[in-house]
Amino acid sequence: MSNNNKTSNMIRNSVKTALFMTVSVMGVYSQAANSNEEIWQSAYQHFQSGNTSACYQDLLALDYLIGDITYDKLLGICAQGAGKNDVALLAYNRILAQQNNNAEIRLERARVFYNLNMHQEAKKEFQWLLDRNPPQGAALTIERYLDSINRKRLSVKPFTRLRISTSLGQDDNVNRATELDEFLGFTLNDNSRATSSAYYGVGLTAERNFKLTNLSGLKLSTSLSNKSYQDAEFANQELILAGIGYKTFTTNGSLKYDLFAYRQKVDSDFNSRGAFFMAAYSKNLSKQTSLMPYLRGGAIRYADEIAVKDVNQYTVGARLNHIPSSSKSSLYSLDISIGRDYPLFTDSNFETDFGTISLSQKHRFSKSLSSNVKVQYKQYEYDMPFFANSFPEARDDDSLLASASVNWNVSDNFSLTPQLSYRENTSNVDLYSYDRWFAEISANYQWIW
Repeated sequence: MSNNNKTSNMIRNSVKTALFMTVSVMGVYSQAANSNEEIWQSAYQHFQSGNTSACYQDLLALDYLIGDITYDKLLGICAQGAGKNDVALLAYNRILAQQNNNAEIRLERARVFYNLNMHQEAKKEFQWLLDRNPPQGAALTIERYLDSINRKRLSVKPFTRLRISTSLGQDDNVNRATELDEFLGFTLNDNSRATSSAYYGVGLTAERNFKLTNLSGLKLSTSLSNKSYQDAEFANQELILAGIGYKTFTTNGSLKYDLFAYRQKVDSDFNSRGAFFMAAYSKNLSKQTSLMPYLRGGAIRYADEIAVKDVNQYTVGARLNHIPSSSKSSLYSLDISIGRDYPLFTDSNFETDFGTISLSQKHRFSKSLSSNVKVQYKQYEYDMPFFANSFPEARDDDSLLASASVNWNVSDNFSLTPQLSYRENTSNVDLYSYDRWFAEISANYQWIW
């Protein structure tokens, strides 16, 4: 981004008015310092004509003046114009050590931070200036810098990630325990009796991110995971996932598409395979608020020794994210969606309408410690009678899920995540009413290059 002429003129005028007074005080006009006076005059003339490189070279010969505000101001501007941003930063820091609220210098320092790709420091400095209601022209310039910083921070970077995870947990109602509840929307057979069980899991994920343009990229990923229950082998499961995703940043948001296929094996039944597709558009409504409408669809095939069931699924929803200006370390989300599971054949109890509403808060205590709290309510309405001979009424379920977790980044490669969750399911078919507590701690190792 080019230097702002209005800002340069403003600082140039302040340098000009103070120049000769400062030079006189410093003794530049003394008979013994005529050469220094000539150097100073030459530097100032180069500055006036816009030749900042020549101005900077002249000022290097007067380095004994370092620490004087007028000298450092001229040195900073000319060094900045000559591309010597590190020298300009030191000069501005010396001035701000004496005049911390000097808005002109803080604006110039913010621009130096930007030129040095120190975007976090630049953003903090620009925000300091905006909070003090600068003139309209300066505010517009600052907004343009901030917009550019945000776009640079969002720019796609290619990388490869390898992640290994392990987990240990305890479930007090393992009959309703596995992730099948969330992933596919049903529970295990109640005939498989086990009131509680400890479990452990392992997983491996590989991901490759490709840069297509500065603001768009392609992601390939695959993962393998296994979960085993000590007292409930019927719940043991293996899961294989493979996916591809595309994301592009727009003027004021982002657009992404994801497609993944999976295959899951459970020791008892409900083995399945399928594919899911998701499209989402995120729109920044303001600096603190964004809205993301999305569409998700899938095709699932369940198979056991008795029968094969094919089910389609679609979900439409929207997520509202908000970061309060008073607490920028917290992110609040409201997610509302409706969907439908329907079979590829008729007269099936898998034909289901569902609606979901969830609230969550993510809070960052520090660079290495954060928390995530979530409450979700989901309602199912089965269009067909469930087990028509025994339950002639259509089945309706309500599900409440509450969870809390803490993520601790022990190092750049290693993190620990303890989690506590509770789920309550109520149904007009008593067989499907239950509650469940489960606690888990997972360790994650990842390498990115």
